[in-house]
Amino acid sequence: MPSLDMRTIGIIALVLHAALALVMLQIYLTRKTYPGFRSWTIGQACWVAASFFFYFRPMLGEMVSIVASNALYMVFSLLIYNGLARFYGFDPHLRKLALNIGVAVVSLGFIYWYRLGVDNVNMRIFFQSLGLGFIGLRGALDPLLVAQGRRYQIQTVISGALALVSVLVIIRGVLALSAPMYTDMVNQDGLLRTVLIVSLFSMVIEVCGFITLMHARVEDELLDTQARLQELADTDSLTGLVNRRKFTELVAHDIGLARRHGHALSLILFDLDHFKQINDVYGHAAGDAVLAEVARKCLETVRQTDIVARWGGEEFAVLMPETDQEGARLMARRLREILRELRPLDDQAVRTTASFGVAELGGDGSGESFERLAARADACLYRAKREGRDRVCVSA
Repeated sequence: MPSLDMRTIGIIALVLHAALALVMLQIYLTRKTYPGFRSWTIGQACWVAASFFFYFRPMLGEMVSIVASNALYMVFSLLIYNGLARFYGFDPHLRKLALNIGVAVVSLGFIYWYRLGVDNVNMRIFFQSLGLGFIGLRGALDPLLVAQGRRYQIQTVISGALALVSVLVIIRGVLALSAPMYTDMVNQDGLLRTVLIVSLFSMVIEVCGFITLMHARVEDELLDTQARLQELADTDSLTGLVNRRKFTELVAHDIGLARRHGHALSLILFDLDHFKQINDVYGHAAGDAVLAEVARKCLETVRQTDIVARWGGEEFAVLMPETDQEGARLMARRLREILRELRPLDDQAVRTTASFGVAELGGDGSGESFERLAARADACLYRAKREGRDRVCVSA
C-alpha cells in the first residue's frame, strides 16, 4: 500500500489498537476470564503505548521514542507469551518465560548501546527484530506443542498470525544487517511498512483469537458441568452404581432391542439379608461400607454388557441382556457365593448374604412390560426370604 504514509498508518493503528485494548479491558472487568487473559490485556495496552512512541517519534524526540517504544514492544511480546503459557499451563516453572526475558534484556541492551554508545540504526533494527522474532515464534509454536493448544482450532489461527509477523520481523532484521547504513529508517527500511501493516491486521486476529479462546473455555466448562450434573442425576453417590431412575431408562432401551431381535433378557433382584442389624450394631458408616463393597464385587463379577443398579436401600438389580433365565440363575448363584465369602469390615464376624429373585422377559409375544418383569423378580426375591434367605429363587 504505497499510498499510505507513516502518519496515516500510525493514526489507523493507534485508533484500532486502542479500541481492541478497550474491548479486552471491558471483557476482563465484566466477564469470566482465565489465567493469561490479564497478561494479554496488559500486553495490548503496552502495544498501544509502544506504537504511540514509535509513530510520533518526530514530536516526542528520537531518544524518548527509541527507549520507550523498544522496551514496550518487548514487554508486549513477553506478556503475550506469558498469557499463552498461563492459559495452557505449558510453562509451570516459568523457565521458558525466563529465557524470553533474558533474550529481551540482551536485545534491549544492544539496542540502547547502538543509540547511546555507537549510533547505528541498522544494528538497532537487527537486535530488535531478533528479540521480537524469537519471542514471537515461541509464542506461535509452543501452544501447538501441547494437546490442549492443538484442540482449539482458533489457536492455529493465532499461531499463524504470530508466526507471520515474527518471520517478517526477522527477515527485516537480516536485511538491515546486510544493507547500507540507514540515515532515514522510514524511507530506507524497505520492509517497515509491510511489517507495520501486517502487524496491524495480525493484532486484530490475535485479539479476536484470545477472546474466542475465553469463550471456548467457558463452553468447555459448561459442558463439563452439564456432564457432571447428569452423572450425579444418574448415579448413586454411595456405590457409584446407576440409580433406579437411570436403570429404568436403560432397561427400556434393552427391552426394545430384545423384542426387535428376538433375544432373551433377564433381571436379577437381590436384597442383603439382615442388613438392619449391621447398621444397628456397627453404625451407618459400616453399613455404607458394606453397600459400597457389595457394589464393587458385583461390578467385578458381571459382564460388561450387564447393568448393575442400586435398586433402593440394601436392594440391588442386575439386568442381563441376551441371557435366558438359566444363565441369570447361574449368575445369581455366583453372586450369592461371592457375597457369602465377602468380609467388608475388619470384624470377621460380619458376613453378607443375600436373597435373589430371577425372572426372564416374557417371550410369548405378550409384550410384557418392565414393571411386570420387575414384579415377578421381586416376588421371587421375597419367596427366597420366606424360605430362609441366602438363596436363589427363579420365576416359574
